Amino acid sequence: MYVFGGCTATWTTFNDLWQLDLDTRTWIRPMTMGSYPSPKACATMLHYKKNLILFGGWSHPSPYPLHQQWKLFNELHVYSIESNKWTAISTLEAPPPISAHSATIHKNLMIVFGGVNDGYSSNDVWCLNLDSYSWHKQTTSNFKPQRRYGQSQIKLGDNHLLVLGGCTGPNAAMNDAWLLIMEGASWTWRKVNMRNTEWGPTRIWCHQACKVGNYIIVLSKNKSQAKPSDMSISLKKVACQRSISPRLCESNLLHERQGSLSTVDRDENVNGRHGAFSRSHSQNAHIPSHTPNISKIIPLYSDNTLSMAAFRDQPLRNNSSTNRRRQETLRRMEEKLRNKRAHLMKVFPKAENTLSIYVLDITNVFSDDCNASWIPVKQNDHSGPDEKILYSLVEGRGELIVFGGIRKEHSMLDQSDDSVVYNDLHFIRPPRYII
Repeated sequence: MYVFGGCTATWTTFNDLWQLDLDTRTWIRPMTMGSYPSPKACATMLHYKKNLILFGGWSHPSPYPLHQQWKLFNELHVYSIESNKWTAISTLEAPPPISAHSATIHKNLMIVFGGVNDGYSSNDVWCLNLDSYSWHKQTTSNFKPQRRYGQSQIKLGDNHLLVLGGCTGPNAAMNDAWLLIMEGASWTWRKVNMRNTEWGPTRIWCHQACKVGNYIIVLSKNKSQAKPSDMSISLKKVACQRSISPRLCESNLLHERQGSLSTVDRDENVNGRHGAFSRSHSQNAHIPSHTPNISKIIPLYSDNTLSMAAFRDQPLRNNSSTNRRRQETLRRMEEKLRNKRAHLMKVFPKAENTLSIYVLDITNVFSDDCNASWIPVKQNDHSGPDEKILYSLVEGRGELIVFGGIRKEHSMLDQSDDSVVYNDLHFIRPPRYII
């Protein structure tokens, strides 16, 4: 699984590329070559042949000089997995600088829809020919989705795609779906009739969706939890970072390999069973790696609560006065960190709201009435990841992989709501009848 860019709680954006090895569940940061993309978040990255196609995104300005505007990008970069090299692509025509858009690849075309452009949302459709690297703006029917950003875009074969949810403006989240038929000179939009909406999420915005067979999996707020959580945050209002490298807020994920799901969990650093990560593991690796901050594997039908794996190095051998002094220094640092953690637990208590799985059956989306149905699924309180947005969701090896995200945390000190950035990793195993 590949991750690019994203931002921290202090608005710092990145242009680093990370790999998650799905065998060992360790992070690897390849030292890439070529023309690096700009540091940014809210870009799209898709797999085409043996390349990753990166487009768009935004970055927060540096603090000096003052009163700078945030920057949007229409950069196009191609990363070669085989040669470990970035290449910047220049085109004569291109979409305007854009972020929070959606994209899918159909044959040799990358289809880009919506997003934020110069402070305004869009409902335009742009096409990139991945053989000639030429852009054109596609003509569509007059009946079309509202301008939006933060939506999910699902590929349904070579000639169809589905747009799900998004935001049409501040506090204007949507839960609708639109089918785009990519045939003829002018493509046609059809609004999907959503059935059994009582079993669907209240809103789908900045919630990445994932297609599994004839179903679309959406993670959203658990309706059975009484206390609502206002998730209306802007990209600029990020105030606190919770965890460590890779320091990402929202990001662009892509999985390259898929295989069968093993019945035995080989990961020793999951569910809190061990919580030890020896130096020898990283020293023997050819490339510097990082162990992911992994929450437990979450079955859809489990009532178990989450537990986080803790990692620390092996202690130094006390064979000299120098090492004794180092150990004493480390002990003081650990005590200071424990006190700091206790303070943060008071400032940022455990989230009361969690994400639940919602399943949309799209078997009849190509029928005459173009309908999709939400499937009744039993929701288990507090059995999923903390409620958040701008995470990434992909399928890999029979599991759904959730990474990163932002959520609001209530501070007991000043009674304010701050946004917290995560880099945690969750593995979800839906039942076989869904997968």
